[in-house]
Formats: sequence, structure tokens, C-alpha cells
Amino acid sequence: VGVSDRLSEAYETAGCEIVHIPTAPVGMSDGLMDKVFRWRGVRQKLSRHATQASPPRLLLSDSTPGVIRAASRYARKAGVPWVVLAGGNIFSETRSQFLAPLLHSQIRTDLLQAEKVFVDGPDLVDSLEGEGIASGKIEIQYPGINLEEFPERPMQARYYPARDETLRLGWHGRHTEPNGVLRFIDLAQHCRKGIPRFCGDGPLREQAVLKLSELGHPEWCLGPLDCHQIP
Repeated sequence: VGVSDRLSEAYETAGCEIVHIPTAPVGMSDGLMDKVFRWRGVRQKLSRHATQASPPRLLLSDSTPGVIRAASRYARKAGVPWVVLAGGNIFSETRSQFLAPLLHSQIRTDLLQAEKVFVDGPDLVDSLEGEGIASGKIEIQYPGINLEEFPERPMQARYYPARDETLRLGWHGRHTEPNGVLRFIDLAQHCRKGIPRFCGDGPLREQAVLKLSELGHPEWCLGPLDCHQIP
């Protein structure tokens, strides 16, 4: 059973049955009330699944706070191992929310009940350990790269000066503090012989764009791009 906005296409070829419970219906925003209804809906779907089907061999979930709460309850009640797929530091991403200390206490309690917390880089290991998540719970699992998603490079550069042999610097990812978009900008401004470009979106996008404006390099930011558009 997987609980997330969407599951990777890689699960379609898994050697077992996958039941996907989506957490974000079409048209749902990130407003507080929408989140409350979304998380309540996840709990209801998990409860219905528990009564209509035999317990799964494994429960996967993303690291959204409400999903973590629902998944931890389900795993405990069904007696099945639960693994969290964390693409970012949920503590940092919710630091500015109302009653954040109470929320973080609940997130920490729930995550410590998980069998494993899979992350995609060593920086997340350090940051989650700093939030009180035991190191034995955290494991790096780099997501595989599907080369078919990336076409062959066009002869003409799209985001860099054409026929320029200068070092090209690129960064792609969710604009959050743990992912390092602001660190990339700091490093890029000291690389005098490089041409920086970065793409993606996230909570720090406005701050990143403002920083580029102050540096006089708004062209460094390419905004959100699909896989086939990434230079």
C-alpha cells in the first residue's frame, strides 16, 4: 500500500500488487482547511482498506505531516512495516507553520515508529538526525534515473550561450533549505569562469529570485521545467 500524491511508474512493474491511495485530489490547494480535509480523507481511505483487504506486506508513505500521522496509526493497527520516502526535511519545511513545535513533536514521534526513513542524499541524513530522528532509521536510497526521460542534447544550446566552451553549472530540484538552492547561488557567484543556471520550484523560490535580482543575474533562474526540458 502506497500513500502519496502519486507513485513512481517503476512500481507498475513491481512483482506484487500495489494499492495506491492518493493524498492530493485534483483541484486541492495547500490551504490549511484543504490540508485538514485531505488528511482526513487519507485516514478514511486507509481505514476502509484495512476492513476490506488483508494487511499489506509493506506500507509506503510520503513525508507530509498528515500522511505520516495516518500511516503511523495504520501501520501500528495492522502490524505491518512502514517505510517513509522523504524527499526533504519536513521539519524545515514546516518551521513557519502555526504551533510548529507541537507539530514537530508529533512528526518526530511518528517517524520514530517507522521501519525506515529513505532519503535521497547525505545532507538529509544530517538534518534529520539534528531533529532527533535516530541515525539507524535513516537510509540513503538514490532514485534511479530513467535515461529515456532525457532526450539527446540538441546541437543548439537552449539556456546557455551558443558555441561557448565556458564551464556550465546546473542545479535542479525543489527550492528548500536542505536541498541547497541558496547554497548553489552563493557558490555560483564565486565561480567567475562559469555560467550558472538552475530550475525547479518550492518555498524558497521567491527568496532565490530576489537574491539573483540583487546580484544582477535574474537569467540564472529558469523556473519550473519538465524532465525533457532540463538542459
